[in-house]
Amino acid sequence: MPSKPLKAIKPMFDKGKWRILRGDLVQIIAGKDRGLTGRVLRVLRDERFPRVIVEGRNMVKRHVKSQESKGFVVSMEAPVHYSNVMVLDPITSKPVRTRWVYDAEAGQKLRLTRGKLSSRSVIYPPELHKTHPGPDTRAAAPDSGPAAAPRCAMQATFVVVSSAVIL
Repeated sequence: MPSKPLKAIKPMFDKGKWRILRGDLVQIIAGKDRGLTGRVLRVLRDERFPRVIVEGRNMVKRHVKSQESKGFVVSMEAPVHYSNVMVLDPITSKPVRTRWVYDAEAGQKLRLTRGKLSSRSVIYPPELHKTHPGPDTRAAAPDSGPAAAPRCAMQATFVVVSSAVIL
């Protein structure tokens, strides 16, 4: 038992300040894969311990058991801490920092590169980030409301169950 109570870990940054997105080309700056580049497959947005999974980097082996046959070994990517990767500049291909700015003419937020090795260029959202469907933005059904909620739930449940039966 520690003699003093443990302090709560403060979050590293606010929710809106994420500077690495899924699909970005990054360079690992610390660890066993230092200096290698790869594309971000997934961003684990934990405020206290943020991590990213980089394609083909930080590979680990997992032993998988099977009841029917012999077990086998699987190689997979392990997460890298968010602070151990940097985005690559699209022009100079050097690791740089980024910042968010608001473009009033276009009406959108953009990421700009900054730092010594940067070209001060715009980093456009990666293709993977653009194709993500995001939240469901379909218009509400005409018979929606508190009274229609059980009926809508029953229809949605029936569709899911019926597709599961077909498969």
